[in-house]
Amino acid sequence: MLQLVWFKRDIRLFDHQAIHHAVATGEKVLFMYIAEPSIWQAGDLAKRHFTFMQQSLEDIQQSLRKIGGELYVAIGEMESILDDIYKMYGAFRMHSHYEHGIQPTFDRDLRVKRWMHEHTCLWTEYADFPVVRGKNAPRRRDFLKEWIKEPILAIPRQVFSLSTVPNGLTNDLTILESLQVPGEERAIDIRGGEKEGIAYAKRFFEEKYMRYNINMNKPYVAPSSSSIISPYLTWGNISLKSLMRAVQKHMKHLKQTANPSEYDFLFEQLKSFQARLEWRSSFVQTVENFPMMHIRSLDSRFEGIRHQNPELLNAYIKGETGLPFLDACMRSLQQTGWINFKQRAMLATFGCNVLLLDWRVVGKVLAHAFTDYDPGIHWKQMQLQSGIDPKHHIPMHNVIKQGKENDPKGEFIKLYIPELRHLDNTNIHEPWSLEINPYITPIIDLKQSMDDHKKLLYGIKKNGHASE
Repeated sequence: MLQLVWFKRDIRLFDHQAIHHAVATGEKVLFMYIAEPSIWQAGDLAKRHFTFMQQSLEDIQQSLRKIGGELYVAIGEMESILDDIYKMYGAFRMHSHYEHGIQPTFDRDLRVKRWMHEHTCLWTEYADFPVVRGKNAPRRRDFLKEWIKEPILAIPRQVFSLSTVPNGLTNDLTILESLQVPGEERAIDIRGGEKEGIAYAKRFFEEKYMRYNINMNKPYVAPSSSSIISPYLTWGNISLKSLMRAVQKHMKHLKQTANPSEYDFLFEQLKSFQARLEWRSSFVQTVENFPMMHIRSLDSRFEGIRHQNPELLNAYIKGETGLPFLDACMRSLQQTGWINFKQRAMLATFGCNVLLLDWRVVGKVLAHAFTDYDPGIHWKQMQLQSGIDPKHHIPMHNVIKQGKENDPKGEFIKLYIPELRHLDNTNIHEPWSLEINPYITPIIDLKQSMDDHKKLLYGIKKNGHASE
């Protein structure tokens, strides 16, 4: 029987359960990626993500060919591609990892499950993250304990690939370029691919982690000590389990080799990184449980409060609000596709709570900008940062204060706002205080907007009971 491996957000060969089990049958394997318009044109994904995904596919195509395999791609809806495969080969078995996404991927998986059942084909899904699915699933923490014990799977030495495939499939990856995906075509600093992901992880453990906690909130130096591994986890270029095992390995090595006077400090850096890897899956679980999180507020009392304001939104997207630190962060994000978590939260709360723009619109803007956009993490954070999660407060970050704390010398501002490079740290965070402002006039009165909107939002939160 033909074996299919369906790549989704797991574009790698190492520690890949679907590949391992398909190859273990000894049968011929069809490796495929399907660019589905219903997913890529749903609105949350952008050209930046598509480019990263294409680079990832190019990487594994090269790796597959070295072991006798071939990667095939197509543009179309999954059921249509399965129809073509079924007509040529009859019943088959498909292997894939679970995908934890918003409603479009949830609905697609239900349709595919129905198709497989109707055609008496078997579809086996594997857990790529310690995230549980289904009413009878174990508690996530219990599942995590068992999941982390599972073996790390090596890349197969040899695979048996198909020599002929249906006309809808091709090994020419350039055909993917014809799919229209939202967003601008732009170069990104972070290149996709399994080899790239492994290189980033290696560099982090060898040299960057030593000041991980110290620099994580400072955007000018954060890239020099952050792993920047999140895009590779998001698109499955690197296995979360193998990364967590690598942390444990380096902790053990540190205990054996570190200078006693440095051990505690260095251990805390790795421990902090480990905690964030574990935290990641707890957020992915939220979208698994609530796939409408990108649309539906957890607290409906806030519906209708925020507004649509194209002028404010445009200034926010371009990094032209007149508030230097905020603008530098947005320009950096748009240019590189990555920024540290502290400033991600600031960008989200400013758009949702200071400008009072609709959290869904702000969420889409940021989703398009983050190369590491992961639906579970992103939309849960948007609900938290906009204050519409009933269990949490309403964040309202003062962007001037944030700039002075995390970029005291204005180095990050000067990097992205060249017209302010001549200013010293006394004036760079508030250039409007000068007799002649060398920058854009702020689009809002920051203090007034914060005071007014804090009063409005907390007034709603304190009034009555939250409803979902």
